[in-house]
Amino acid sequence: MIDKVLGIGASFDYISPAIKVLGDLAHGGGYTFTFPLCHIPPREIELMLRGEGVGTWGLMHVDGTTMISVRKRQAAWAYALLKRHDVPVENPPRQARQPKRKAQSGGVFGIFDEVFKR
Repeated sequence: MIDKVLGIGASFDYISPAIKVLGDLAHGGGYTFTFPLCHIPPREIELMLRGEGVGTWGLMHVDGTTMISVRKRQAAWAYALLKRHDVPVENPPRQARQPKRKAQSGGVFGIFDEVFKR
């Protein structure tokens, strides 16, 4: 009897990932942040992001790691908000990881660009 009850309970583990996939499809793809438990409960983090206008879906907690998806175009803004609230994000989005580099004109005489600014 207890095995049947546990088996039924385990089947609910497919609901959250399915909702995440449907959310990704509905929003044209997304970026999923992962972070360990911290001083702010996961639900409050989700509400904070939504309160700032960031669309979220797929909030899940698996093996000590919390995951939440946001729209790809809002990933940098969401990361800035999470950083502001000291949430230890394990996977910052690419545009937040790499500082923007100044484009160089290149060519043989590119080394003189700084001397002769246009």
